[in-house]
Amino acid sequence: MNIFNFKGFVCSLLFILIPCLSIGQSYNLNKSWEELGPYKKPDTKYESSAAGIGPVEFIRVNQNIKGYLLAGSLSGGLFYSTDGGENWKNSGSDKWNYSGCVWADFHPVNGDTWFAVSHHDPHGSSPGYSKDHGGLFRTFDKGATWNRVFSNRTGEYDPYLKIYSTRFHPTDPDKLYILTSSGVFYTKNCNARNIYWEKLPNVQGNVFDMDFIFGYMYISNEFKGKWYLTKIDQENYLDQTSLKHIDELEWTISKMTMTLRGDNLLLLFSYKERSGEIHEYVIKEDSLKLFVRGQRNTFGDGNNFNVPRHNPNYIYVGNGIYMKKYNFETKRMMTLSRDHHVDIEYIEFDPFDTSKVYLCTHGGVYISEDQGESWESKSKGIGIAEICGMSVSATDPDHIAIGTYHDGSSLRADFNKDGNYFWRTVNGGDGLKNLIHPENPAILYTSNQYTSGGLHFSVDSGRTKINLHRLYKVQNSGWELDAALDPQNNDIVYFNFKETNDFNKGNINICRSLSPHNAESVDVLSDFKSSHKLESYKVYRIFFSEYYPDELIAYVLHFTKDEAGNALTKHRLFKCPNVNVSKEEILNSWIEIEHPENNWVADVDRHPKKDNVNFIAYGAGYNGEVVGWNDKRMIYLLKYKGDKLKSSKDITKNIPNSNTGGYNLIVSDKNGGQIFFATRRGVYFAEKKMLSGKRSWTKLGDNLPHCKVGGLIYNKEHEVLTVGYFGRGIW
Repeated sequence: MNIFNFKGFVCSLLFILIPCLSIGQSYNLNKSWEELGPYKKPDTKYESSAAGIGPVEFIRVNQNIKGYLLAGSLSGGLFYSTDGGENWKNSGSDKWNYSGCVWADFHPVNGDTWFAVSHHDPHGSSPGYSKDHGGLFRTFDKGATWNRVFSNRTGEYDPYLKIYSTRFHPTDPDKLYILTSSGVFYTKNCNARNIYWEKLPNVQGNVFDMDFIFGYMYISNEFKGKWYLTKIDQENYLDQTSLKHIDELEWTISKMTMTLRGDNLLLLFSYKERSGEIHEYVIKEDSLKLFVRGQRNTFGDGNNFNVPRHNPNYIYVGNGIYMKKYNFETKRMMTLSRDHHVDIEYIEFDPFDTSKVYLCTHGGVYISEDQGESWESKSKGIGIAEICGMSVSATDPDHIAIGTYHDGSSLRADFNKDGNYFWRTVNGGDGLKNLIHPENPAILYTSNQYTSGGLHFSVDSGRTKINLHRLYKVQNSGWELDAALDPQNNDIVYFNFKETNDFNKGNINICRSLSPHNAESVDVLSDFKSSHKLESYKVYRIFFSEYYPDELIAYVLHFTKDEAGNALTKHRLFKCPNVNVSKEEILNSWIEIEHPENNWVADVDRHPKKDNVNFIAYGAGYNGEVVGWNDKRMIYLLKYKGDKLKSSKDITKNIPNSNTGGYNLIVSDKNGGQIFFATRRGVYFAEKKMLSGKRSWTKLGDNLPHCKVGGLIYNKEHEVLTVGYFGRGIW
């Protein structure tokens, strides 16, 4: 059992604080956290459409050592395998300040030397900015130690630098190229203690791809909205030719990537106006030939196509949700087996086994032993679930529900009643908020965001489900979906929905179900257009506090304009003082709660004993120059006089400035008062004097990854603390 137990020194992926006999109430706070996953594909007995362990961006296959692999996740980091993908281990990226990994590769000669790219956060499903702590890292010892060798301060400082990938020179293994949003950088000695970097001349903008053939490098780049395919002499970088065929294409390019096919280049074009195409650039003829139309390259940033080096008569390509194979001899496109996750990111081939194909998807790594005719999930040890919401049973802290980006909602439970807990996918899509009934853990609420999704209610741990949005004929609120159980009556659930009536069309409000089995029992509880004159808004989060169970807090995104007419989002909080009244009374009772920052609200909680004190956590710290050591603006203690904010105190203190995430603040009345606060730099704890802002924080454990937080839950009865990360699953 993966638990860290207050009472019993039980270690698990949950963290449990352990009381020690000392003056006052102190805890052993230095124990390691343990991982609960999911770190292999969840069981799919109930649902199989989107089961997985999280999105894998790329895979690299060592060309000299059989079975030696690297695989990376934009949010979760870098992993390696020495047995052909049967088992994976974290490479040490959990210790990077930003754990997400854009790209990695083996040194062509020394397999113990790796280069890997870290970034702050993904931009959708694409690489993000390097920022202060990202860049290119190097290890000489298989990830035991890393050092940064390139950053956004290499050369001129570039706060918006992105690194896309690296390439080694085909004949000089010490020469390494870095493809960035600001051109190509290179070094002549990538193994040097202090690497000297130079920049390729006349190559500007976003460089997405590079290949080498016949003594030339070919570069795909975009600069000021225009795409270029440039041919550069490998020995004379000033000898450059921009290939004009690109300008002759009929459609507007949105992405261009390439791969070698024998003596030629295959180019995959994604277009803004229509589906993409695959062309072959015949180098000796200097001509461009169309081969395949209708390419729907939804994912992969153009990296989801490749040609086997041992058989250039085929192209493997991810087309929408399908893996396809094009035969150059028959000019036919064949659809391959669908027994893999539907979102395809990257394709690679094994240099030792001509039948083996590696596939990176949003559900992990899949491997085919028969050239794509069948696939098997091979992700054991890659725990990169992107947690968007989570819930832990009040009666059993090992019983956990999660909503994950790309991989639906899953439940970790003792399904067979034999003491063996495992993960099972209970609905597909992109999973969001989950709720477990405090008294009966078989009662489960899960959610997903797509058009036919919504909040799902189950009385049998997800085996059967009722879609409450459909039942009540209200529209799903999409990515903004949130829900909360009534603290006093756990059979009542509050959730948000998108309005379809003309007056409030497009706005997101709150409703309440008094009975999940009764289609007549839904109450609409908010209308901020009528009550507070908000024309355009979304109720983004719903908060209850166990200490003031009558009160409901709504976090509202208010879309308006500033004085100059520019779009402006205001982050507003509203309170319903008493939910135990009629829906008509609730509609007219909302009071705005002032708070100090117009910033994304991560979480809100109340003081256990003082009704005029709130705590608020924001999604990120102060982004500018930090004025003082404690001026980081991530978490505040707020005092109110009536409905007005009397004072606000930044109590971030010694917590390092970083992004935080969401659902990441807990105020407990246990042992005289405690606060738990999770950020991408760790989980922090303070005792009762922090309830008045007088104490600093203590970090819990030292081995957590550095990812955004997707949830933090404290089980007071069992004294178990559970944290979920967007990119590294449950700990």
